[in-house]
Amino acid sequence: MKLILASTSKFKSEILDKVGMKHSNMGGNYNEVLLDTNNVYEYVKELALGKAKSIDIKVNDAIILGLDTVVYIDDKILEKPKSLSEARYNINLCKNKTTSVITGIALINTATKEIINDYQETKITLSDICQEDIEYYIQNEPDIMYASGFIVETIISNFIKNINGSYYNILGVPVEKVYEYCHMPIDSYIIEAVGEDFKTKWSKIESYEQYFNYQKMLRNKYENKILLDVEFYMWINEKRKRY
Repeated sequence: MKLILASTSKFKSEILDKVGMKHSNMGGNYNEVLLDTNNVYEYVKELALGKAKSIDIKVNDAIILGLDTVVYIDDKILEKPKSLSEARYNINLCKNKTTSVITGIALINTATKEIINDYQETKITLSDICQEDIEYYIQNEPDIMYASGFIVETIISNFIKNINGSYYNILGVPVEKVYEYCHMPIDSYIIEAVGEDFKTKWSKIESYEQYFNYQKMLRNKYENKILLDVEFYMWINEKRKRY
């Protein structure tokens, strides 16, 4: 089953490519103006879900991925700066403090209509950056107007004291959690479809060794196919037979 990122962002797409998540891109027209920002976690979840739903009617037999990221500090969301003065204010606000980067995640399976809506949070602590270094960052960071708080990959990386959580989440694509949700768990439908190669029932798998043996058997049997696709279509086919 294909994965579709509900965004035309080349940066997000490159991250998914780097970690081996094959996908395509599709932009939507979601309007987020009227959303309530009192609960930042529900806010980012709603943003991500809205983006995923905005392309839902355009695709069939796919998993749609919606993402949206905010920077949160002192009980408020930092917006992208409209000027260098605002960018300077943002970095001064974040220095010598811990900032949260929170990404809303939405996955829609268009075949089953299942929806997963969650978030990932990473906390970044910066050192007490002097004004001279802040000015150097302001004047030399080419993408400064595109980041709500600060850009971790370049100059500011010199002043990071600690990162607690997913690094890729800071970049707007929490790949670990996305993969965790996209990886279809084995179940009785799949095991029965495979046949006598693996006789243990799903409910009786008691160890990682048994699980890995199952995965090894599947890889050997379907070596030229993507394992996730094989598991998903086995599950769908067996479910249709029963119901």
